[in-house]
Amino acid sequence: MQNDVGRSNCQTLFGMQGIPSDGQIRNLLDRLVPDSFQLLFLHLLDTLRSKGDFSPFVRLSNRILVALDGIEFHSSWTIHYQQCSSRRTGQDKRPSFFHTMVAAVVVASGHNRV
Repeated sequence: MQNDVGRSNCQTLFGMQGIPSDGQIRNLLDRLVPDSFQLLFLHLLDTLRSKGDFSPFVRLSNRILVALDGIEFHSSWTIHYQQCSSRRTGQDKRPSFFHTMVAAVVVASGHNRV
């Protein structure tokens, strides 16, 4: 995205000025203890399971796959408030306002839904 539109998701979503290399990301993430996220993840998973049936998504030894992606879900040149992100685009560089988030979805091969 940096090459195509002059701005990357890392910059847009997280305010990063440079995209770290794979090695840099591994150095940061390898220090994190996965167990520190386990209780939160299990709580969220139990909440989701109570709302619906996950069995069609179970794969690989009774596991589910959670995909993460950054998305933009609102964009306007006129509607905005203090919490909106903004960028200047086009020849006139007028501001556009938008919202983004990191979305987590449960996915499985053979499905056209998440």
